[in-house]
Amino acid sequence: MTLSPTLPLKKGAIIEVIAPSSPLLQGPEALNQIVNYIDSLGFQARIPVDIQGNDLLCANTAEVRFHHLKQALHAPDSDAIWCIKGGYGATHLLPLLDTLPPPPTPKWLIGFSDITALHCYFNHQFGWPSLHAPMPGQVINQKVDLASVEAIGNLLHSTPDSLHYALTPLNHSVKQTDALTGSIHGGNLCVLQSLLGTPWNPQLDGAILFLEDVDEDTRRLHRMLVHLHQAGMFNHLHGVILGDFNRIPEKEDCPPLEPMLENFCQTCIPEALPVYRISGIGHTERNLPLPLGIPASITNDTLIIPLGGNHV
Repeated sequence: MTLSPTLPLKKGAIIEVIAPSSPLLQGPEALNQIVNYIDSLGFQARIPVDIQGNDLLCANTAEVRFHHLKQALHAPDSDAIWCIKGGYGATHLLPLLDTLPPPPTPKWLIGFSDITALHCYFNHQFGWPSLHAPMPGQVINQKVDLASVEAIGNLLHSTPDSLHYALTPLNHSVKQTDALTGSIHGGNLCVLQSLLGTPWNPQLDGAILFLEDVDEDTRRLHRMLVHLHQAGMFNHLHGVILGDFNRIPEKEDCPPLEPMLENFCQTCIPEALPVYRISGIGHTERNLPLPLGIPASITNDTLIIPLGGNHV
């Protein structure tokens, strides 16, 4: 039986803060603000002294970023790994993760965007749930609203029995008569597309797939969705949930988003597969936490994720 991390975190728990993707682009004062933020939640932040280096594209070289992740995974006294920022670079760490023995103690991975690559690895290779949620770099720079900041704080130290999210059906031809069930998986559309054809392409039979993205115009979003469709990613799902797609400023010739999504459902999604929209999860100011890798259900256009019992 695969063990899972537990919620809520105990008071004073150590949270490993790492940068597996892009740099924070701010000096030591920003790291101090992150320490203070995590302290305000009742936890302790552990940040590597060399968290930011001089790599051309990422927060540090792949070797250093992996070393930090490895240390975080194998530290015996911490309960969670909170990624400081997304951006670019997490996929570099996947082949290096394959060289590790299974970590002895399950921990929560927290982050979103480029961190989707690590969510997929933790969910499928380790069998651990994880949290698609705001990151400390966003919080200290006030890139997410108070409701999102409060939601992740409440989830970590006073976990409810279940989380409920309002959904809007996108393909109205599907008539749901019974509760739809499946584990929630996914995250950033562009990162998921980059995993196609690799050993880390997630196996999603029976899953509910969540997708979101940022800074992509309508045609590029459609191209990525069609690629997932042509690669067979939608074939054996139980459902699809489309989050926020915060796009680059509209061009005059850029088609509108919602009609494109509806057209995609009509032309590419299997006829009986329910597709929903969810608001407030993704790269917008409202970015509520969404547990991944946990069995969930959809009933009466509501996503219900239980957090009690053996799920976490």
